[in-house]
Amino acid sequence: MTFVKQLDWQSSEGNDTIFAMRRRQNNTRALKFVLCCVLLLGVIAWGNSIVTFQPTQRIQTGAGTTTVALGDMNHDGLLDIITSTIIVTDEEKDLKTLNLVAVLGGPAGKFLAPQLFEFNSMRLDDAVKVPRGKVLGLGDLNGDGLLDTVLAYPTGGNFWVLWGDRASVFRPASNRDLPRGLRDVSAVAVADFTHDGRPDIVCANLQGSVYIFINNGTEQIDRWGVRETFVGGSLQSLAVDDLNRDGKTDIVVSSIGRAAVLLGDGTGGFRIAQRLAAGLYAGDSPAWIEIADINNDTFGDLVAANPESDRLLVFWGDGKGGLEEPLSLPTRALDPRAVVAADFNRDGWLDLAAANSSSNLVTVHLNDGSGGFGPRVLLDPPHGKPVQPNKAIPVLVGSLPVALASGDLDGDGDLDLVVANQGDGSVSVLINERR
Repeated sequence: MTFVKQLDWQSSEGNDTIFAMRRRQNNTRALKFVLCCVLLLGVIAWGNSIVTFQPTQRIQTGAGTTTVALGDMNHDGLLDIITSTIIVTDEEKDLKTLNLVAVLGGPAGKFLAPQLFEFNSMRLDDAVKVPRGKVLGLGDLNGDGLLDTVLAYPTGGNFWVLWGDRASVFRPASNRDLPRGLRDVSAVAVADFTHDGRPDIVCANLQGSVYIFINNGTEQIDRWGVRETFVGGSLQSLAVDDLNRDGKTDIVVSSIGRAAVLLGDGTGGFRIAQRLAAGLYAGDSPAWIEIADINNDTFGDLVAANPESDRLLVFWGDGKGGLEEPLSLPTRALDPRAVVAADFNRDGWLDLAAANSSSNLVTVHLNDGSGGFGPRVLLDPPHGKPVQPNKAIPVLVGSLPVALASGDLDGDGDLDLVVANQGDGSVSVLINERR
Protein backbone atom coordinates (compact mmCIF):
# COMPACT_ATOMS: atom_id res chain seq x y z
CA MET A 1 0.00 0.00 0.00
CA THR A 2 1.27 3.47 -0.92
CA PHE A 3 0.67 6.46 1.29
CA VAL A 4 0.55 10.06 0.08
CA LYS A 5 1.65 12.73 2.47
CA GLN A 6 -1.24 14.98 3.44
CA LEU A 7 -0.35 18.65 3.31
CA ASP A 8 -0.82 20.68 6.45
CA TRP A 9 -2.51 23.93 5.31
CA GLN A 10 -1.07 25.68 8.34
CA SER A 11 2.50 24.50 7.86
CA SER A 12 5.20 26.44 6.04
CA GLU A 13 5.96 23.43 3.84
CA GLY A 14 2.33 23.18 2.84
CA ASN A 15 2.08 26.89 2.03
CA ASP A 16 5.23 26.81 -0.09
CA THR A 17 3.88 23.85 -2.05
CA ILE A 18 0.53 25.50 -2.65
CA PHE A 19 2.17 28.73 -3.81
CA ALA A 20 4.46 26.83 -6.16
CA MET A 21 1.51 25.00 -7.66
CA ARG A 22 -0.35 28.26 -8.17
CA ARG A 23 2.70 29.88 -9.81
CA ARG A 24 3.00 26.95 -12.21
CA GLN A 25 -0.73 27.19 -13.03
CA ASN A 26 -0.49 30.96 -13.63
CA ASN A 27 2.61 30.52 -15.77
CA THR A 28 0.86 27.78 -17.76
CA ARG A 29 -2.17 30.00 -18.33
CA ALA A 30 0.03 32.91 -19.39
CA LEU A 31 1.97 30.67 -21.77
CA LYS A 32 -1.25 29.35 -23.29
CA PHE A 33 -2.53 32.91 -23.71
CA VAL A 34 0.67 34.00 -25.44
CA LEU A 35 0.63 30.96 -27.71
CA CYS A 36 -3.02 31.62 -28.64
CA CYS A 37 -2.19 35.25 -29.46
CA VAL A 38 0.79 34.20 -31.57
CA LEU A 39 -1.27 31.61 -33.42
CA LEU A 40 -4.12 34.07 -33.96
CA LEU A 41 -1.79 36.74 -35.28
CA GLY A 42 -0.13 34.16 -37.47
CA VAL A 43 -3.47 33.10 -38.94
CA ILE A 44 -4.56 36.69 -39.50
CA ALA A 45 -1.21 37.63 -41.02
CA TRP A 46 -1.10 34.57 -43.25
CA GLY A 47 -4.65 35.06 -44.42
CA ASN A 48 -4.25 38.76 -45.18
CA SER A 49 -1.27 39.17 -47.43
CA ILE A 50 -0.50 42.56 -48.89
CA VAL A 51 -2.24 42.78 -52.28
CA THR A 52 -1.14 45.04 -55.10
CA PHE A 53 -1.80 44.84 -58.83
CA GLN A 54 0.80 45.82 -61.37
CA PRO A 55 -0.36 46.86 -64.87
CA THR A 56 2.15 44.90 -66.93
CA GLN A 57 0.67 45.11 -70.44
CA ARG A 58 -1.74 47.29 -72.39
CA ILE A 59 -2.76 45.32 -75.47
CA GLN A 60 -4.28 47.30 -78.33
CA THR A 61 -7.15 45.22 -79.67
CA GLY A 62 -9.13 47.82 -81.62
CA ALA A 63 -12.30 49.88 -81.64
CA GLY A 64 -15.25 48.09 -80.08
CA THR A 65 -13.39 46.37 -77.24
CA THR A 66 -16.28 45.98 -74.81
CA THR A 67 -16.04 42.51 -73.31
CA VAL A 68 -13.37 40.07 -72.18
CA ALA A 69 -13.02 36.46 -71.06
CA LEU A 70 -10.22 34.07 -70.14
CA GLY A 71 -9.76 30.47 -71.25
CA ASP A 72 -7.14 28.05 -72.54
CA MET A 73 -8.17 28.09 -76.19
CA ASN A 74 -5.20 26.20 -77.66
CA HIS A 75 -4.61 23.65 -74.86
CA ASP A 76 -1.10 24.77 -74.01
CA GLY A 77 -1.82 25.16 -70.30
CA LEU A 78 -1.81 28.97 -70.48
CA LEU A 79 -4.81 31.27 -70.23
CA ASP A 80 -5.70 33.23 -73.35
CA ILE A 81 -7.70 36.46 -73.67
CA ILE A 82 -10.87 36.63 -75.74
CA THR A 83 -12.41 40.00 -76.49
CA SER A 84 -14.96 41.52 -78.85
CA THR A 85 -16.45 43.15 -80.86
CA ILE A 86 -13.65 44.68 -82.93
CA ILE A 87 -14.73 46.82 -85.88
CA VAL A 88 -12.34 47.06 -88.85
CA THR A 89 -13.18 49.34 -91.77
CA ASP A 90 -12.21 48.90 -95.41
CA GLU A 91 -13.14 52.05 -97.31
CA GLU A 92 -11.99 50.67 -100.67
CA LYS A 93 -14.51 47.85 -100.39
CA ASP A 94 -17.09 50.02 -98.60
CA LEU A 95 -17.18 47.43 -95.83
CA LYS A 96 -16.62 47.09 -92.15
CA THR A 97 -16.01 43.74 -90.53
CA LEU A 98 -16.94 42.55 -87.04
CA ASN A 99 -14.27 40.48 -85.35
CA LEU A 100 -13.58 38.41 -82.28
CA VAL A 101 -10.01 38.76 -80.99
CA ALA A 102 -7.86 36.05 -79.40
CA VAL A 103 -4.70 37.06 -77.55
CA LEU A 104 -2.80 33.88 -76.80
CA GLY A 105 -0.92 33.58 -73.53
CA GLY A 106 2.86 33.41 -73.39
CA PRO A 107 5.43 32.74 -70.66
CA ALA A 108 5.46 34.70 -67.37
CA GLY A 109 2.05 36.23 -67.95
CA LYS A 110 3.02 37.94 -71.20
CA PHE A 111 0.72 37.78 -74.21
CA LEU A 112 1.30 37.43 -77.93
CA ALA A 113 0.00 39.68 -80.70
CA PRO A 114 -3.81 39.81 -81.10
CA GLN A 115 -5.42 37.63 -83.77
CA LEU A 116 -8.67 38.76 -85.42
CA PHE A 117 -11.45 36.36 -86.44
CA GLU A 118 -14.09 37.88 -88.68
CA PHE A 119 -17.62 36.63 -88.10
CA ASN A 120 -19.69 39.19 -90.02
CA SER A 121 -19.44 42.18 -92.36
CA MET A 122 -21.66 45.04 -93.45
CA ARG A 123 -21.61 48.26 -95.42
CA LEU A 124 -19.70 51.21 -94.02
CA ASP A 125 -22.82 53.29 -93.43
CA ASP A 126 -24.70 50.49 -91.62
CA ALA A 127 -25.19 51.09 -87.91
CA VAL A 128 -23.54 48.69 -85.44
CA LYS A 129 -24.85 48.13 -81.93
CA VAL A 130 -21.71 47.23 -80.01
CA PRO A 131 -22.57 44.71 -77.27
CA ARG A 132 -21.63 45.63 -73.71
CA GLY A 133 -22.13 43.74 -70.46
CA LYS A 134 -22.21 39.97 -69.94
CA VAL A 135 -22.26 39.25 -73.64
CA LEU A 136 -19.47 36.66 -73.95
CA GLY A 137 -19.58 33.04 -72.80
CA LEU A 138 -17.14 30.13 -73.14
CA GLY A 139 -17.80 26.39 -73.12
CA ASP A 140 -17.22 23.19 -75.08
CA LEU A 141 -20.52 23.08 -76.95
CA ASN A 142 -19.70 20.38 -79.51
CA GLY A 143 -17.77 18.00 -77.26
CA ASP A 144 -14.46 18.16 -79.11
CA GLY A 145 -12.44 19.19 -76.05
CA LEU A 146 -11.99 22.77 -77.24
CA LEU A 147 -13.61 25.90 -75.85
CA ASP A 148 -16.20 27.54 -78.07
CA THR A 149 -17.39 31.15 -77.79
CA VAL A 150 -20.91 32.54 -77.65
CA LEU A 151 -21.24 36.27 -78.33
CA ALA A 152 -24.37 38.40 -78.04
CA TYR A 153 -24.87 40.23 -81.31
CA PRO A 154 -27.42 43.05 -80.88
CA THR A 155 -27.07 44.29 -84.45
CA GLY A 156 -28.43 41.02 -85.77
CA GLY A 157 -30.77 40.59 -82.81
CA ASN A 158 -29.31 37.21 -81.83
CA PHE A 159 -26.03 35.63 -80.74
CA TRP A 160 -23.07 34.30 -82.67
CA VAL A 161 -21.06 31.14 -82.06
CA LEU A 162 -17.39 30.66 -82.94
CA TRP A 163 -16.21 27.07 -82.70
CA GLY A 164 -12.84 26.25 -81.17
CA ASP A 165 -10.36 24.96 -83.74
CA ARG A 166 -7.00 23.27 -83.13
CA ALA A 167 -5.43 24.70 -86.27
CA SER A 168 -6.76 28.26 -86.28
CA VAL A 169 -8.14 28.85 -82.73
CA PHE A 170 -11.63 29.73 -84.08
CA ARG A 171 -13.94 29.12 -87.01
CA PRO A 172 -17.18 31.10 -87.19
CA ALA A 173 -20.46 29.23 -87.27
CA SER A 174 -22.36 29.34 -90.52
CA ASN A 175 -25.18 31.86 -90.76
CA ARG A 176 -27.64 29.12 -91.56
CA ASP A 177 -26.86 27.31 -88.30
CA LEU A 178 -27.63 30.28 -86.06
CA PRO A 179 -30.97 30.84 -84.32
CA ARG A 180 -33.56 33.10 -85.91
CA GLY A 181 -36.35 35.20 -84.55
CA LEU A 182 -34.50 36.59 -81.53
CA ARG A 183 -34.48 40.32 -80.79
CA ASP A 184 -32.02 42.52 -78.92
CA VAL A 185 -30.01 39.87 -77.08
CA SER A 186 -28.43 41.62 -74.10
CA ALA A 187 -26.66 38.85 -72.15
CA VAL A 188 -25.50 35.25 -72.67
CA ALA A 189 -24.01 32.41 -70.65
CA VAL A 190 -23.10 28.75 -71.12
CA ALA A 191 -24.27 26.10 -68.61
CA ASP A 192 -25.84 22.63 -68.49
CA PHE A 193 -29.53 23.18 -67.75
CA THR A 194 -30.72 19.65 -68.58
CA HIS A 195 -28.07 17.52 -66.82
CA ASP A 196 -27.14 15.57 -69.92
CA GLY A 197 -23.46 16.53 -69.76
CA ARG A 198 -23.75 18.94 -72.69
CA PRO A 199 -23.55 22.69 -72.02
CA ASP A 200 -26.52 24.69 -73.24
CA ILE A 201 -26.82 28.38 -74.14
CA VAL A 202 -28.93 30.86 -72.18
CA CYS A 203 -29.63 34.37 -73.40
CA ALA A 204 -31.76 37.27 -72.21
CA ASN A 205 -33.15 40.11 -74.29
CA LEU A 206 -34.45 43.64 -73.93
CA GLN A 207 -38.02 42.42 -74.44
CA GLY A 208 -38.01 40.59 -71.09
CA SER A 209 -37.53 36.98 -72.19
CA VAL A 210 -35.01 34.32 -71.21
CA TYR A 211 -34.26 31.60 -73.78
CA ILE A 212 -32.58 28.25 -73.19
CA PHE A 213 -31.11 26.61 -76.29
CA ILE A 214 -30.86 22.92 -75.43
CA ASN A 215 -27.76 21.31 -76.89
CA ASN A 216 -28.51 18.29 -79.10
CA GLY A 217 -24.87 17.44 -79.72
CA THR A 218 -24.66 19.04 -83.17
CA GLU A 219 -23.35 22.36 -84.45
CA GLN A 220 -26.70 23.23 -85.99
CA ILE A 221 -27.91 25.53 -83.26
CA ASP A 222 -31.03 26.48 -85.23
CA ARG A 223 -32.15 22.86 -84.65
CA TRP A 224 -31.55 22.85 -80.90
CA GLY A 225 -34.64 22.79 -78.74
CA VAL A 226 -35.69 26.15 -77.28
CA ARG A 227 -37.45 26.95 -74.00
CA GLU A 228 -38.64 30.51 -73.32
CA THR A 229 -39.47 32.04 -69.94
CA PHE A 230 -41.02 35.49 -69.94
CA VAL A 231 -39.85 37.64 -67.03
CA GLY A 232 -40.74 41.14 -68.19
CA GLY A 233 -38.78 44.35 -68.14
CA SER A 234 -35.74 45.22 -70.19
CA LEU A 235 -33.29 42.50 -69.16
CA GLN A 236 -29.70 43.70 -68.88
CA SER A 237 -27.61 40.94 -67.29
CA LEU A 238 -27.78 37.37 -66.04
CA ALA A 239 -25.91 34.88 -63.84
CA VAL A 240 -26.30 31.13 -63.29
CA ASP A 241 -25.84 28.83 -60.30
CA ASP A 242 -27.71 26.24 -58.21
CA LEU A 243 -29.29 28.63 -55.72
CA ASN A 244 -31.57 26.17 -53.90
CA ARG A 245 -29.10 23.26 -53.94
CA ASP A 246 -31.43 20.82 -55.68
CA GLY A 247 -28.84 19.89 -58.29
CA LYS A 248 -30.56 21.95 -61.02
CA THR A 249 -29.12 25.09 -62.57
CA ASP A 250 -30.95 28.33 -61.74
CA ILE A 251 -30.76 31.85 -63.21
CA VAL A 252 -30.86 35.38 -61.87
CA VAL A 253 -31.69 38.14 -64.37
CA SER A 254 -31.56 41.88 -63.81
CA SER A 255 -33.48 44.70 -65.44
CA ILE A 256 -33.92 48.39 -64.75
CA GLY A 257 -33.95 48.60 -60.96
CA ARG A 258 -35.13 45.01 -60.53
CA ALA A 259 -33.92 41.40 -60.43
CA ALA A 260 -35.68 38.05 -60.59
CA VAL A 261 -34.73 34.55 -59.42
CA LEU A 262 -35.65 31.75 -61.84
CA LEU A 263 -35.45 28.25 -60.36
CA GLY A 264 -34.73 25.53 -62.91
CA ASP A 265 -36.66 22.27 -63.29
CA GLY A 266 -33.79 20.36 -64.92
CA THR A 267 -35.39 20.33 -68.39
CA GLY A 268 -34.75 23.92 -69.44
CA GLY A 269 -37.90 25.26 -67.83
CA PHE A 270 -38.07 27.76 -64.97
CA ARG A 271 -40.43 29.26 -62.43
CA ILE A 272 -40.03 32.78 -61.11
CA ALA A 273 -39.41 32.31 -57.38
CA GLN A 274 -38.64 35.88 -56.36
CA ARG A 275 -38.70 39.43 -57.67
CA LEU A 276 -36.74 42.06 -55.81
CA ALA A 277 -35.43 45.59 -56.02
CA ALA A 278 -31.85 45.57 -57.28
CA GLY A 279 -30.95 49.20 -56.59
CA LEU A 280 -30.83 51.64 -53.72
CA TYR A 281 -33.40 53.95 -55.31
CA ALA A 282 -35.45 54.39 -58.47
CA GLY A 283 -33.19 54.34 -61.50
CA ASP A 284 -30.32 52.57 -59.71
CA SER A 285 -29.85 49.43 -61.80
CA PRO A 286 -27.26 46.67 -62.18
CA ALA A 287 -25.13 46.76 -65.29
CA TRP A 288 -23.56 43.40 -64.37
CA ILE A 289 -24.41 40.61 -61.94
CA GLU A 290 -22.50 37.61 -60.63
CA ILE A 291 -23.33 34.75 -58.24
CA ALA A 292 -20.65 33.73 -55.73
CA ASP A 293 -20.45 32.56 -52.10
CA ILE A 294 -19.23 35.76 -50.46
CA ASN A 295 -19.82 34.86 -46.78
CA ASN A 296 -18.66 31.21 -46.95
CA ASP A 297 -21.99 29.71 -45.88
CA THR A 298 -22.01 27.47 -49.01
CA PHE A 299 -24.98 29.41 -50.45
CA GLY A 300 -24.68 31.45 -53.63
CA ASP A 301 -24.97 35.21 -53.13
CA LEU A 302 -25.81 37.80 -55.80
CA VAL A 303 -23.30 40.58 -56.49
CA ALA A 304 -24.45 43.54 -58.60
CA ALA A 305 -22.46 46.42 -60.08
CA ASN A 306 -24.67 49.52 -60.04
CA PRO A 307 -23.16 52.45 -61.98
CA GLU A 308 -25.86 54.97 -61.00
CA SER A 309 -25.09 54.76 -57.26
CA ASP A 310 -21.38 53.91 -57.70
CA ARG A 311 -21.82 50.85 -55.51
CA LEU A 312 -21.60 47.10 -55.43
CA LEU A 313 -24.59 45.39 -53.83
CA VAL A 314 -24.31 41.93 -52.24
CA PHE A 315 -27.61 40.07 -51.77
CA TRP A 316 -27.21 37.15 -49.37
CA GLY A 317 -28.51 33.80 -50.60
CA ASP A 318 -30.59 31.73 -48.16
CA GLY A 319 -29.84 28.35 -49.78
CA LYS A 320 -33.51 27.92 -50.70
CA GLY A 321 -33.48 30.05 -53.83
CA GLY A 322 -34.17 33.34 -52.07
CA LEU A 323 -32.09 36.50 -51.80
CA GLU A 324 -32.06 38.72 -48.72
CA GLU A 325 -31.53 42.45 -48.15
CA PRO A 326 -28.23 43.64 -49.67
CA LEU A 327 -24.97 44.88 -48.29
CA SER A 328 -24.05 48.17 -49.97
CA LEU A 329 -20.39 48.68 -50.81
CA PRO A 330 -19.14 52.00 -52.26
CA THR A 331 -16.47 51.41 -54.89
CA ARG A 332 -14.77 54.76 -54.12
CA ALA A 333 -14.83 55.40 -57.87
CA LEU A 334 -17.35 56.33 -60.55
CA ASP A 335 -19.60 54.21 -62.76
CA PRO A 336 -18.90 50.53 -61.87
CA ARG A 337 -19.89 48.61 -65.00
CA ALA A 338 -18.64 45.12 -64.15
CA VAL A 339 -17.65 43.02 -61.15
CA VAL A 340 -15.81 39.76 -60.58
CA ALA A 341 -15.46 37.66 -57.41
CA ALA A 342 -12.12 35.94 -56.72
CA ASP A 343 -9.83 35.19 -53.75
CA PHE A 344 -7.06 37.66 -54.48
CA ASN A 345 -5.19 37.34 -51.15
CA ARG A 346 -5.71 33.55 -50.79
CA ASP A 347 -7.33 33.71 -47.36
CA GLY A 348 -10.23 31.45 -48.33
CA TRP A 349 -12.72 34.32 -48.74
CA LEU A 350 -13.88 35.71 -52.07
CA ASP A 351 -12.94 39.32 -52.76
CA LEU A 352 -14.45 41.67 -55.34
CA ALA A 353 -12.99 43.71 -58.20
CA ALA A 354 -14.98 46.33 -60.08
CA ALA A 355 -14.39 48.10 -63.39
CA ASN A 356 -15.25 51.76 -62.82
CA SER A 357 -15.79 53.21 -66.25
CA SER A 358 -15.84 56.96 -65.62
CA SER A 359 -12.79 56.85 -63.31
CA ASN A 360 -10.61 54.64 -65.54
CA LEU A 361 -9.99 52.55 -62.44
CA VAL A 362 -10.34 48.99 -61.28
CA THR A 363 -11.02 48.87 -57.54
CA VAL A 364 -10.25 45.72 -55.54
CA HIS A 365 -12.22 45.14 -52.33
CA LEU A 366 -10.86 42.55 -49.89
CA ASN A 367 -13.28 40.40 -47.91
CA ASP A 368 -12.94 41.05 -44.15
CA GLY A 369 -13.39 37.38 -43.25
CA SER A 370 -17.08 37.64 -42.37
CA GLY A 371 -18.55 38.27 -45.80
CA GLY A 372 -18.25 42.04 -45.39
CA PHE A 373 -15.79 44.60 -46.67
CA GLY A 374 -15.36 46.73 -43.58
CA PRO A 375 -12.55 48.86 -42.16
CA ARG A 376 -10.52 46.11 -40.50
CA VAL A 377 -6.78 46.71 -40.71
CA LEU A 378 -4.80 44.02 -42.51
CA LEU A 379 -1.44 42.87 -41.22
CA ASP A 380 1.96 42.60 -42.85
CA PRO A 381 2.73 38.83 -42.78
CA PRO A 382 6.48 39.09 -42.06
CA HIS A 383 6.12 41.47 -39.13
CA GLY A 384 2.50 41.41 -37.98
CA LYS A 385 2.30 45.18 -38.32
CA PRO A 386 -0.90 46.94 -39.44
CA VAL A 387 0.06 48.30 -42.84
CA GLN A 388 -2.92 48.00 -45.21
CA PRO A 389 -6.36 49.28 -44.18
CA ASN A 390 -9.11 47.20 -45.77
CA LYS A 391 -10.32 49.78 -48.24
CA ALA A 392 -10.65 49.86 -51.98
CA ILE A 393 -7.34 49.24 -53.76
CA PRO A 394 -7.36 51.42 -56.91
CA VAL A 395 -5.54 50.33 -60.08
CA LEU A 396 -5.30 52.67 -63.06
CA VAL A 397 -6.26 51.06 -66.38
CA GLY A 398 -7.18 52.27 -69.87
CA SER A 399 -9.99 54.56 -70.94
CA LEU A 400 -13.57 53.54 -70.08
CA PRO A 401 -13.12 50.05 -68.58
CA VAL A 402 -16.38 48.15 -69.05
CA ALA A 403 -15.59 44.47 -68.41
CA LEU A 404 -13.08 42.32 -66.55
CA ALA A 405 -12.17 38.71 -65.86
CA SER A 406 -9.91 36.91 -63.39
CA GLY A 407 -7.46 34.03 -63.64
CA ASP A 408 -3.86 33.03 -62.88
CA LEU A 409 -2.02 34.52 -65.83
CA ASP A 410 1.60 34.05 -64.74
CA GLY A 411 1.36 30.65 -63.02
CA ASP A 412 2.25 31.81 -59.50
CA GLY A 413 -1.03 30.68 -57.93
CA ASP A 414 -2.36 34.20 -57.43
CA LEU A 415 -5.39 35.41 -59.35
CA ASP A 416 -4.75 38.24 -61.80
CA LEU A 417 -7.10 40.47 -63.82
CA VAL A 418 -7.73 41.46 -67.42
CA VAL A 419 -9.82 44.51 -68.25
CA ALA A 420 -11.58 45.57 -71.46
CA ASN A 421 -11.18 49.32 -72.10
CA GLN A 422 -13.78 50.60 -74.54
CA GLY A 423 -12.46 54.16 -74.74
CA ASP A 424 -9.04 53.37 -76.19
CA GLY A 425 -9.73 49.92 -77.65
CA SER A 426 -7.37 48.01 -75.39
CA VAL A 427 -7.09 45.25 -72.79
CA SER A 428 -5.17 45.91 -69.56
CA VAL A 429 -3.31 43.03 -67.93
CA LEU A 430 -3.05 43.41 -64.13
CA ILE A 431 -0.68 41.01 -62.36
CA ASN A 432 -1.36 40.28 -58.70
CA GLU A 433 1.83 40.87 -56.73
CA ARG A 434 0.61 39.46 -53.42
CA ARG A 435 3.18 39.13 -50.65
